[in-house]
Amino acid sequence: MINRINPAWRHWLLDRGSLTEQLMNFSDEPFSVKVLSQRWQLPLPHEAQQLGVPLHLAARIRQVELYCGDTRMVYARSVMPLQVYLEQRHVLQNIGTRPLGHLLFKDGKIRISKRRVSLFKGEAGTVLGRSTPYRYEDHEILVSEFFINDALIAKPA
Repeated sequence: MINRINPAWRHWLLDRGSLTEQLMNFSDEPFSVKVLSQRWQLPLPHEAQQLGVPLHLAARIRQVELYCGDTRMVYARSVMPLQVYLEQRHVLQNIGTRPLGHLLFKDGKIRISKRRVSLFKGEAGTVLGRSTPYRYEDHEILVSEFFINDALIAKPA
């Protein structure tokens, strides 16, 4: 599948570092996070399967958009199983508009499991995405990121 994707996107899709840091380095514009929602709900079936949690167990789901200046670049959805949230609530309760990736990568405890890359076709065109289970403190958090702005490949990342 990755061989069918424009090579200019591969860096964004396959880099194992922090996407937040990549976006900050990509643009001279200020980086920001717009929180769309953050609540308890059931994960989608493929999310529960990827995390190995029961379908009926609620998780903390956070949906955000990542911006460079006024330009929306990425839509991200994080799924934190109940146990992860309870053990890390002192950090996660007050995350606000801070990027989750920055918190996960800052202490070096994060490990990346198998990443899935997907291509979505819709009315607005084709969108590339990646879904990554991050192992943190003996638990997994699933982060899905969708690259919604072609400006990311207009210049080298």
